[in-house]
Amino acid sequence: MVSQLLRRISGKASLVFGICQSFLICHHVSSQSNHQFLIRQAVVDTMKSLYHNLERPNNRGFLIDKINKTAGAPKGSAYCSSGIIYIGKCNKLPVTATPRAISWLKASAIKRKYGKAVTSQPVVKGDVALFNWKGNQWHVEVVTQWNIAGDKTRFRTGGFNTGSPYDPKRRKQGIFPHLRRKQDAIILNYQEFWKLNQIQIKALNHWLIIVTGK
Repeated sequence: MVSQLLRRISGKASLVFGICQSFLICHHVSSQSNHQFLIRQAVVDTMKSLYHNLERPNNRGFLIDKINKTAGAPKGSAYCSSGIIYIGKCNKLPVTATPRAISWLKASAIKRKYGKAVTSQPVVKGDVALFNWKGNQWHVEVVTQWNIAGDKTRFRTGGFNTGSPYDPKRRKQGIFPHLRRKQDAIILNYQEFWKLNQIQIKALNHWLIIVTGK
């Protein structure tokens, strides 16, 4: 009788332990997913808050100079990459890239390449879009919306050091939203660049919850 009772108790304890273990794993995954969402949302929100700032004069201006200084680039430098480093640092993110656009091209980070999937991971806002324009001119932007209703060929980005989409002659340069063709872009996983250790994740979650009220 005693041995049967002990076996029952042992079986129930194992079941309870298994349930608790599953809960802890799910909670950990949920927490990781939540902090990644907060990171992406914060990066995109900061990007959008800077739209329509213009250069005064070429590659200069109070904000442009601040962006290049924050990224460690000289005044007057091209600032498409500096801009993404800047919005990362605005959100306390240690960005593993340099003020050169080509520095974002990491084979391990590529999700899609010129319209074709490289991995099964979906493109999400906050991912990085890299372009190679004519003359081997590399340019980098932030994905703000990948799926657009009624338009499967284009996606939305935020870009630094770009021409105004509202000016056909592109006479005004600055920080603007854009519609880009998927076939022109290399899409890079944002997690390859916003790398945090556990202490930084905890501090960032606390800070973002305070800032966003979530």
